[in-house]
Amino acid sequence: MSDPMRHPTPRAMDAFGHALMVLQARTGRRLWQSPLARRLMSDYFAGLPEIAVPAEVAAWATREALRQSIGAEPHPLTVLRGTRRLHFMLHLESDTPDQWLLVLRDEADDARLSSLLVAFAPIDVRSAELLLWLADGEPAPAIAERLGLDSAEWTQALLRLCAYLGVDQPGEAARLAREAIAGNAVTVADR
Repeated sequence: MSDPMRHPTPRAMDAFGHALMVLQARTGRRLWQSPLARRLMSDYFAGLPEIAVPAEVAAWATREALRQSIGAEPHPLTVLRGTRRLHFMLHLESDTPDQWLLVLRDEADDARLSSLLVAFAPIDVRSAELLLWLADGEPAPAIAERLGLDSAEWTQALLRLCAYLGVDQPGEAARLAREAIAGNAVTVADR
């Protein structure tokens, strides 16, 4: 597998709610993870060392790699934590049999993102994700990294979003997002 840190794909996947993680098959350790994967693993598996993989995920990945190696259709793993669901999908690459690519997707984030897309239609997905992460209190550098933006691009994206929402400050945009997620939103069309 080529070095994922050298390609824009990991950040692009994070920006669309799909986190990436590379496991070493032999040891079951995380070799690399995108920023979103790091956050999701921390959220769902609190206290787990950063290079470790939970036993249930490692066991599933091993079984899934065997299944896929004999031609079986991919079968995801879903981890439940309260009302949240974290989905894992294994992707095998033939040129690196000892490295497994996992794609993670948080279902709770999907629902919250949908709330923002509806409340602030016709907002685009990327802007809705920016808004979601603002509402979650993510630091600006982390959001910019997820979206693959440098500081100037980040500033422009944030200014455009605030102008679209009719607010002056990112904190006001975050408040509107939290209200939309809670179901108390005043849509842009209503403003």
